[in-house]
Amino acid sequence: MARHVFRSSEGFLREETEKILAMVGLLEKKDLTADLLSHGDKKRLELAITLGNKPELLLMDEPTAGMGPDETWAIVDLLRRLREDEKLTVLFTEHDMDVVFDIADRISVLHQGMLISEGSPREIQGDEKVRSCYLGSASYSGS
Repeated sequence: MARHVFRSSEGFLREETEKILAMVGLLEKKDLTADLLSHGDKKRLELAITLGNKPELLLMDEPTAGMGPDETWAIVDLLRRLREDEKLTVLFTEHDMDVVFDIADRISVLHQGMLISEGSPREIQGDEKVRSCYLGSASYSGS
């Protein structure tokens, strides 16, 4: 009898795992070991492991670092879907501003450890302090 109980929980875990792997685009690679995955797929696997814990807040440090354009935009699409479909709050640091402007609803910009601007992507794109610090139009001394 105990064996039957474990068998059903094993099936549930497999089903839940496959659902998460499908969500991140790895279901077709479920039988591969992690060392055979591309860099982008390893990032997807890390995300799948995290999603298995059913987080409400997803913290990420440069989720697209080291990726080519195709992998980068696939991750951007995945993060956007997770935010919308799974109602996840996503907080991340990222140096690729195209990625930031594409995903973020709200942006905080730091320069030398100081908060210099906060706002929507549109507000940040037009902020002179941000432009000065990161586009080199002038030096920012803080204020």
